[in-house]
Amino acid sequence: MKLLMLVIIGFLISYELPFAQSQFIDFYGKRVTIGMTKTKVKNLFAESYDIEEKNNFFMLYSKKIKSLDGSFGFENNKLYVANRYWGIYQYENSMEFTEVLYTLLSKIQKEGLKIAEVSTNIQNEPNSTYKTIKIDFGDKDISIKIIDTREYVGVEIVESLFRFPQ
Repeated sequence: MKLLMLVIIGFLISYELPFAQSQFIDFYGKRVTIGMTKTKVKNLFAESYDIEEKNNFFMLYSKKIKSLDGSFGFENNKLYVANRYWGIYQYENSMEFTEVLYTLLSKIQKEGLKIAEVSTNIQNEPNSTYKTIKIDFGDKDISIKIIDTREYVGVEIVESLFRFPQ
């Protein structure tokens, strides 16, 4: 019985370990992983980005084109959520959107993430519709959101890394 339990525990650890070891978000050569300290994350981006900080959360803005490139959340000074915003695309940018999606999925493949759960959702509100495709790899996911409102029509791509603090 003990041997069977050890085999099962070993299987579960070997099954979950690839997710834990390979999940990170790369910001143009700067890797962010769950558990990094707030100071380390901030120092990693301070030179290249403008950082807007509020409590245990901060936003990363590109200094070059003033776009939102990422956001980070901390609990007990440790990173528990990171988002990289790959862009917002409108219909005339469909080739650019496809290139970004290809680049992102190729990056995921190189990271060795193969097992994913894909889900879709549609949210209808007065004067707007939001359609979401979510590709979930455990602690990491990719969201592709189609936004159709009176003021705006476009697609948003976000790569997220998330783990609840222990």
